Amino acid sequence: MFKKIILLNLLSCMLVIAQWTRVSELEIGSTGKIMVHNESVFIYGKDNGFKLSRSDDNGQTWTDISGNAPDELENIFSYKGKLFANSLTGVGVSEDDGASWNVLSSVTITGTSGTIRRFSSDGDILFAVSNRKSIFRSTDEGSTWQEIVIDDPDDLQILNFEAVGDYYFAIVVGAGLFISKDAGATWANENPSSPLTGVYNYNGVIYGMSGNGVFKFDFGNDTWTAFNSGFPSDGAFYWVTSMTHIGNTIFTSGVSILANFSSVHSSSDNGISWVEPDNTNLPSPNSAGSYFHITANSSNVFYYYYGLADADKRGLYTTTHNAVTSVEKSDGLPENYSLSQNYPNPFNPSTTIQFSIPETEHVSLKIFDSVGREVKSLVNDNLGAGVYSIDFNAGNLSSGVYFYRLKTGRFQETRKLTLIK
Repeated sequence: MFKKIILLNLLSCMLVIAQWTRVSELEIGSTGKIMVHNESVFIYGKDNGFKLSRSDDNGQTWTDISGNAPDELENIFSYKGKLFANSLTGVGVSEDDGASWNVLSSVTITGTSGTIRRFSSDGDILFAVSNRKSIFRSTDEGSTWQEIVIDDPDDLQILNFEAVGDYYFAIVVGAGLFISKDAGATWANENPSSPLTGVYNYNGVIYGMSGNGVFKFDFGNDTWTAFNSGFPSDGAFYWVTSMTHIGNTIFTSGVSILANFSSVHSSSDNGISWVEPDNTNLPSPNSAGSYFHITANSSNVFYYYYGLADADKRGLYTTTHNAVTSVEKSDGLPENYSLSQNYPNPFNPSTTIQFSIPETEHVSLKIFDSVGREVKSLVNDNLGAGVYSIDFNAGNLSSGVYFYRLKTGRFQETRKLTLIK
């Protein structure tokens, strides 16, 4: 237990975020959304017509891919290496990062004229969520669907949905959380002390967003606990608008309801504590209403802002981070330095690199291309003695041979890895 605490503190200290920079002024309206797939960033929404754009360089340049996207697209979702999109009640799929789409399937919503509004997944099952009270479940990557209907007499509008095993969490307009503990057979309207406005699945842990910070669900006791240490006023009247994560770090976007300012926070200890990085240049809401959304890839955090009355601030903001994408420390202290061969190898697009150090010192783990140019820094900090594993996602790199080098004050080794797409 002591070693795990050391690791959590280490990861928290490693996180560094620079000031925010506005990289896009794309007008995608109050329904605008951003997401990451294979390290590329997608921004989409409706403002004077539908727009869908992709950036492969962290928002510096953009490719408009609206023309081939499904009509009336509401949501795109990354699942098992593919992009899924909804068009009213239809489901489309792209295997080339949104450049082209194929119609995959469609659903029939019982008794209403509703549409699909979003997708979700627990890792094994893909869900398509309607804007009524129907949720669709697919075990064959969207080819066929089974309808689940929330058994409530009122007309419901689902805003948000997550699932972990047989536990289903649906956020409903005006009611907050509806929860099912038997894979959708029965439902109950149950909220923590503050009604939830959103739910987020972080590695099988469910976090609830509210106007009073973040709550975490305890599956053992079927209870919610506030996890707000470090938020403004410890979460009181602090509305968490969206969540994302990369590796062991969770990011939130939020707004102080009373003080009227926006902020981003991060946690590297599963939400036990939150820290506010440098939020310089982050836009704040105005009295006319604002909308915020956040996502991240392995190097950057992205923040979409829309303000009804301040067009000069609308758009996409980004900042770099050095959050470790997935470092795990094993029990037991090694006696020697070592750098293991990555696995799998060849890989597409993710692989795991394991190394060990017998004493505390500065560690550098970097990726280089075939001519020796650095393409990614995975670790660059002081680490304690131990065996470490780190996940490397090469979704933004081209196929080819690369090298990874572990370097400390007393040890250096380089190995080859092969990316095949």
